[in-house]
Amino acid sequence: ATLFRVMGQDPGTAALAGDYLVIAGWGILPALLVMVLKSCLAALERTGVVLWVTLAAVALNILVNYALIFGNLGMPEMGVRGAAIASVSVNLASMLVLAVYVQRSMPEHTMFARLWRPDWEALAQVFR
Repeated sequence: ATLFRVMGQDPGTAALAGDYLVIAGWGILPALLVMVLKSCLAALERTGVVLWVTLAAVALNILVNYALIFGNLGMPEMGVRGAAIASVSVNLASMLVLAVYVQRSMPEHTMFARLWRPDWEALAQVFR
């Protein structure tokens, strides 16, 4: 929130932005993985899947925002925190849907075979 104050935002807006970013920060990894999976699928000419997952994510984000921001559908009213939770939740759901799709429909690509074992040689080439 301090950075927002330095940029000239009023204290209320800065506090709300800080609240949002603290929660939204948890969604960085899922969001990055969604981007990677969408790019891989597009490169493999599976753009239809990318389109449908994106459209479903937009619809789900609208619904979850409606529920969490304003306290609808039996959910508590959470305001800006609800918006952040909705965004993180939808990114996580998108990541899971895309990962399951890739794993089941394209097992020949073994996308997740070395997930926990980095290829240090390839990483070294990237940073040369």
